Amino acid sequence: MKTHAYKMLLTAGLIAAVRVVQGGTFSDDFAAGLDASHWSVIQTTPDLYSANASSGEIRLAKIAPTPGGLQSVSLRLNFAPFGGRITNDFSTQMDFTNAVLPGPGLDQVQLNTYYEDDPIYCAVYDNDGGLNAHVWDNLGVQGRIPVSGNAGTLRISRTNGVVTAYFNDTPLFSEARPSALTGIDLVLQNNMSSDDATAVAFDNFSLTATSMSPPPAAVGAFYFVSLTNVANFTWAAPDTVPGEPTGTRLPGAPVGLVTLAGIPFDIASNAAGKQAWHADVAVNGGSGPVNITNSVNVYGVTKVYSLINTWCGQPGPTAYAWFVFTGSAGTIFTNALVGGTDIRDYNGATWENNINGTTTINVFDCLSDNWGSPGRLDMQQIALPPEFATQSLVSIQLVDNGGPSFQRVVLDGLTVQAAALPPLFIVANGGQINVSWSALAGVTLQTNSNLATADWMAYGGSVTNVAGTNIVTLEAPTGNLYFRLKQ
Repeated sequence: MKTHAYKMLLTAGLIAAVRVVQGGTFSDDFAAGLDASHWSVIQTTPDLYSANASSGEIRLAKIAPTPGGLQSVSLRLNFAPFGGRITNDFSTQMDFTNAVLPGPGLDQVQLNTYYEDDPIYCAVYDNDGGLNAHVWDNLGVQGRIPVSGNAGTLRISRTNGVVTAYFNDTPLFSEARPSALTGIDLVLQNNMSSDDATAVAFDNFSLTATSMSPPPAAVGAFYFVSLTNVANFTWAAPDTVPGEPTGTRLPGAPVGLVTLAGIPFDIASNAAGKQAWHADVAVNGGSGPVNITNSVNVYGVTKVYSLINTWCGQPGPTAYAWFVFTGSAGTIFTNALVGGTDIRDYNGATWENNINGTTTINVFDCLSDNWGSPGRLDMQQIALPPEFATQSLVSIQLVDNGGPSFQRVVLDGLTVQAAALPPLFIVANGGQINVSWSALAGVTLQTNSNLATADWMAYGGSVTNVAGTNIVTLEAPTGNLYFRLKQ
């Protein structure tokens, strides 16, 4: 019988505390089809490929003409159950069958692994100069060997910080990759504008690791800040920027609910298919400052995580972009985004290419954009001053003071992390009880008479606000009555 097994502790929901998972194995033979809680289908161009999960395997096939450049379809593993990262030894593999790489273009089947501080490392089966298997890393093709047939097993494992790729248990190439594993894709790819009718079936995937734990920052509740009302650009599909041709800048870029380096993001699409705010698009390629302000209204925010790369880019020490955080008690905090430290160009070819690797880290890489250069997506971690722990973060403003062919920021995701909701006070007053809490947007009082059930209900009685504090007064209950706040 075909099965998939999850021998781990899971976390679920849009707002969740990431938990530590110590070792285990995830396996999936796709007997029940493609489980959306485990896998996402990512295409560089919508509807270019089909994904059929009806036969106990995942069959991918190109079904439409290629628009040019590098095109691919990927099955992306959800890394949230692993805390978004795997820090120690691991082994991952998948079987492929019925691979169709007809040529004359460059066609590829790949097992891609992504790392926190390094570019991707891929085990590849392709038709370049005849069927072969090899490794692709940031330096190019490594360890090529000739192979035969249209099926095989691709495997990547890490031992003591060294990763090795295998084809049918034959080692291909090893190199040091000690940083955390942050993603895995199963890929069918048409490279270098190949219009070949490619296809492949994936089966029997597994991932085993000795240690799976989130980074220290991943504690508390996460809240997504929506960008859909200001989104004017997409990394993941063909789009146009003033003065440049249409192209896909980051093929396979994350979209939707994803976890990157242990931090959840909702990179949601609006009706126009856009997820990001591009400052240069906002001013139609013009000069001068531009900004957006996003409402947050979350109590006790301690950290903010953003996905920002630049269009062009300048080195510091001068900052040409910054965040402004405003609290409900009047606290204002400005955080500079300095080129070469906090932010850098999305494309590794020119402009600013450095980040500090601590508060800003790389969370996504692609082999090539439509211009043939590798691309990347970075995450910034911003610690707010302690004053924000006792008030609501009302809004986040992003200011861009760069210019065309100089530096413009692209914001692709925004998540805030809160340590706790405000305290709830319950005081007996004769035959009555008073329940009080700080009045905050989106925070409601709930009640339950039995903690053995999940029957929490919104409190439907009168709530009085006195100088920013909500107060509920009610007759003392004859039985048990429990209260909690929910945001």
